[in-house]
Amino acid sequence: MGLTLGLLPTVKSLPIFYTIGAINGVAAGASDTANNAWILEMWDEKAGPYLLALHFCFGTGMIIAPQIARPFLLDSSDSSQLVIAYVICGAIIIISGIVVTFVIFSGKFRATDGEPTPQPVPQNPSQVPSITEELIHESERRELKPIYGFMIVILGCLLLA
Repeated sequence: MGLTLGLLPTVKSLPIFYTIGAINGVAAGASDTANNAWILEMWDEKAGPYLLALHFCFGTGMIIAPQIARPFLLDSSDSSQLVIAYVICGAIIIISGIVVTFVIFSGKFRATDGEPTPQPVPQNPSQVPSITEELIHESERRELKPIYGFMIVILGCLLLA
């Protein structure tokens, strides 16, 4: 998405412009859908506030993007430096794509197949596991499904396309 966005203002042919714009639109839609699905998978029924935060960021971006472009629009001449604004927005998208790809591959999130099995409550207070031990055991039970690796690569390519 970042590369296609950066290329849009430099294209001289209208069919190529439409093609690059369509690729950018499909990539943006796929990215938005994947982000929504990722949030729903991570937080299940508690995903509401996180989805609202994601969509708040969409709205914030819609407010900020014209502010980025404003200084590059020239009133007095036929030329425009709008390419710079597109390159700035494209760079932001590429950087965020790299960050998301790093978070996914760093192992901070692993999808689960279902609810974790409850642990028996020990009778002796000295046998009560710490919260850290419980989190370690829970993270060991989570595994990344093979299809997610494929989806992550596709999403990363779409963000960089």
